[in-house]
Amino acid sequence: MKQYFLFTLLLLLSFFGFAQAPNKMSYQAVIRNSNNTVVSNHAVGMRISILQGTATGSSVYTETQSPTTNANGLIAIEIGTGNIVSGSFANIDWANGPYFVKTETDPNGGSNYTLTGTSQLLSVPYALYAKTAGNALPTGGTYGQSLFNCNGHLQWGPCLPIVQTNQAATISNDSVMLSGSIINNGGGNVSEYGVVWSTTPAPTVNNFKQINSDLNTNFTITLTGLQPNTLYYVRTYAINETGIAYGNEISFKSAKFQLRQLYAGGIIFYLDSSKEHGLICGTNSIGNYEWGCNNTNVGWGTSVNFGSGLSNTQNIMAACSGNNVAARVVKTSTINGYSDWYLPSVGELLMIKLNVSNFNVGPTGTFWSSSEDSQVHAKRVFLSNSTSSQSSYDTKYTANPVLPIRAF
Repeated sequence: MKQYFLFTLLLLLSFFGFAQAPNKMSYQAVIRNSNNTVVSNHAVGMRISILQGTATGSSVYTETQSPTTNANGLIAIEIGTGNIVSGSFANIDWANGPYFVKTETDPNGGSNYTLTGTSQLLSVPYALYAKTAGNALPTGGTYGQSLFNCNGHLQWGPCLPIVQTNQAATISNDSVMLSGSIINNGGGNVSEYGVVWSTTPAPTVNNFKQINSDLNTNFTITLTGLQPNTLYYVRTYAINETGIAYGNEISFKSAKFQLRQLYAGGIIFYLDSSKEHGLICGTNSIGNYEWGCNNTNVGWGTSVNFGSGLSNTQNIMAACSGNNVAARVVKTSTINGYSDWYLPSVGELLMIKLNVSNFNVGPTGTFWSSSEDSQVHAKRVFLSNSTSSQSSYDTKYTANPVLPIRAF
């Protein structure tokens, strides 16, 4: 048996004449199957209940109806005119809300209700409400206006929208990705929405704002031009006929650094999770040097892994003699005012390629790594914005370009 579901829900509250309050309200729903295809020209069975207080509250009125969908899968009924199961629609005290409409549907036309949906009844026609509210009506209402229950507060006209602010993502030192949602339009027309931000709590549209340019109720906005290492406060907002609503507030701190930034003697090619520490590579080669230890294995071994460059360098210096050994040249050099450089491993050179070279930034060429291959050979890595083979090897006595790195 196919499974069906309600695709969209729309409550249309009828506005009738002045002389007598109507005892019905219009309801429409589009029914689609599990393939998202409308169920056209098909009889369905429905049970409709008016719940009081909450979405799981007690039913004050229940009826059944058996409408037939049209060619577009739409059913249109009038609640209050069906076969009464319990309660009296005419005796509902609309002033004692909030109220919710619960629908249960059998797509096959019977009473095996497999679809259930509940929606808050945000507005009630003036005539329906006035019939039971007496003198409890808020001031300012006129016939033809709808009364809205806004979190237990009754007012004429729409409620404020309900919006949500999600956590910040992809934070750099000058940009951030923000997202939010319009949970409910309040029964009105949302004319503008987006995010507001400031360096002080509770930002408003009078601070900084960015309007969302698409029509999606779930939206993503990228802010640019931020100051590094700065704490920001953000809220979503939405505007309808009633006014401006703000979502929950979040905060984030822009990063102090970003990849490919020139800093502390070189180019940042790696940042840890704190975004405050990482690795820097030189802006170019410091010259061509042999790797060292020709026909000899480094006694303490070396690794190709990311993060092993410093220990590799120390092991090479302990095992390989000669002042022109690449690792020793790097470790004993002062470059751009810093003297804590070392020879990168294969993994660290590949990280430079990934985060720097692939963006046409930094040095290019084939550079020695601190990773040994054998007694005769050591590994090198080709740096460029290219998908060609990156890692190779050469004889240890051959002079190759040397690129220093350091931690910060």
